[in-house]
Amino acid sequence: MKTELRLHGQINQQVEYYATAAGCRVPHHHFYAMEDDAVRFFSPGNELILTPEILIQRGAGGTLSGYMYGDELPPADLIRQGVVNRLTLLGATVDPDGQLQWSDHHQAVSDYSQVFIQGHPVHNYFFFIHGLTGDSIQELQETLLRRLGKTLKRLPEPAQADDSRLVTNILSQLPPDCTLYLLRLTHTRNRHFQQELRNLYYPHRNMADIRLKALDELATQLDIPPLQQERIRLDVIYRHRSNYRIADSYRKLLLTCATQGKITAAQQQQISRITTKALRQQVPEILLLTLDRNYLAGLEPSTPEAEYITTTRNLLERLTTGQPLDNGAITELLLARQQAHKHHDYRFDKMIEEFKNHLTDPQDSSSNTVRQQLNNICRLFETHDTTTIAINRIVFLDNHLPAETIIHQLLTRCQEFGRINPGLFERLFFTDLHKSCFIGNFGRRKLTHLKQGLSAVTAGHLRAHELYEELHYITGEEQHFRNTLTAARDWLKTNSTNILNQQSQDDLYEALNQELGTGNMFNMRLNRQLFEKILHDLHMEHVYVHEFLPEIIHNGKQALREDFFSNSGLDYFHIEEIEAVYARDNALDAETLQRLQCNL
Repeated sequence: MKTELRLHGQINQQVEYYATAAGCRVPHHHFYAMEDDAVRFFSPGNELILTPEILIQRGAGGTLSGYMYGDELPPADLIRQGVVNRLTLLGATVDPDGQLQWSDHHQAVSDYSQVFIQGHPVHNYFFFIHGLTGDSIQELQETLLRRLGKTLKRLPEPAQADDSRLVTNILSQLPPDCTLYLLRLTHTRNRHFQQELRNLYYPHRNMADIRLKALDELATQLDIPPLQQERIRLDVIYRHRSNYRIADSYRKLLLTCATQGKITAAQQQQISRITTKALRQQVPEILLLTLDRNYLAGLEPSTPEAEYITTTRNLLERLTTGQPLDNGAITELLLARQQAHKHHDYRFDKMIEEFKNHLTDPQDSSSNTVRQQLNNICRLFETHDTTTIAINRIVFLDNHLPAETIIHQLLTRCQEFGRINPGLFERLFFTDLHKSCFIGNFGRRKLTHLKQGLSAVTAGHLRAHELYEELHYITGEEQHFRNTLTAARDWLKTNSTNILNQQSQDDLYEALNQELGTGNMFNMRLNRQLFEKILHDLHMEHVYVHEFLPEIIHNGKQALREDFFSNSGLDYFHIEEIEAVYARDNALDAETLQRLQCNL
């Protein structure tokens, strides 16, 4: 009969312990002893001692903790599917080539701050096993690794602090006469911060300034270091159900790129698709940027020395010699950075960072001059990033209307970049955006009005408020269209009819006017032109679901999907929504849908 014995206590003001001894053997109920202010857990040949200051582990066994989102993973774990935990065995080390080596040192001494910084900030596990066969500790460790290594690195329970399921899963991989001794250490202050962050973020997927201030005050009160705050914050944001699906699909794509050592043109397109989808679904940008840093920073680009990298190197060398960069050179540098980021080429950022590090002598006046100009250029980089984000939100987000202050900020930045080069603002923010296939019909209208409106306001032919009103009108039209399309779909579900029949169209038109009434911003009956667009989209949806999509899925005709997208007039993500509904209604697995939408 399997039994589990548990012991819970607090070793100091910040750390709790949860100990479990589990197995089918009788003797394991003698597994701990209290010694002054310490507690000792033991089995023949193994022991784990907790004092108020340190933890000591000897014998066979090791540690297990869940990776936090954004943690720097070992290269082997980074490129393996499904690895979610850090596993460390006593006596095991990894050589520079990534090969496992064993030593005779089977003891570890750690203070608690080290445990929670190097491992999970909230929960960390320590374990040893009695009953495995082996003539030495190394043989026992090798047996443990062979039996449990792959499983332990992929179990979800460590991050969830689910001791019972973790014990059950581990014992299922061991001989029946083995006993598992498992100890979980929990940092109570970090757990409190994590729980409060969830309570603030999860209901609305955002946190107002007042909430952020309250969270900062809590972190100060609990004495949580900034590094741990950031790790917990990032992980909580990732684990929201509306965020992790996008992040996981992006991670899978980047994992493929990292494994093959380069990014192909098709993968570039898929990266753009997922980042655009993340923007539309308001997934925090930091989640994808973190994955970029982890997976792409070390990749060798397909082109050894692209022109934009050569340009950057030459301009930085000019700065080194004390020659200031004029507006023409700054224009070249900004465009080079844009190209580097477009191709996910981290050599540009690395070159800038290395150049900064060389300017370290505060007594060198020439170095100070160069540093000042580089700082000004880096501020332009930051302005470029924030402007890109603002424009992308206007263009890609459904029903998004920016505050009028954002329009004024864009005008200021348009003038700032215009002073460097008259055509620079358009080249940085509009030229490539116009080519994107992921912009919807209303987004493209907003893009056109924004570009022309900024030019008109700068030239004095339009006021900023009038540009804002134009964007407001288009956003209202967009919302009215989507509400009407949804109502039309609902009407068709309850009225089985042929949408191509004139009488059915007339009935639908009257039903929509009756249901939507005049409660829209236009305060009038449904515009006939908009109604024709509704009919067109409904017909195209029907054609795609019943004629194109089954053929595309069953015969892998990806070109047919691309042809439909090019000629149907439907937005790209409208088509993806249709595909997701079709996959759900026809019980298609997630892999099939992903292959379809990722063109793999």
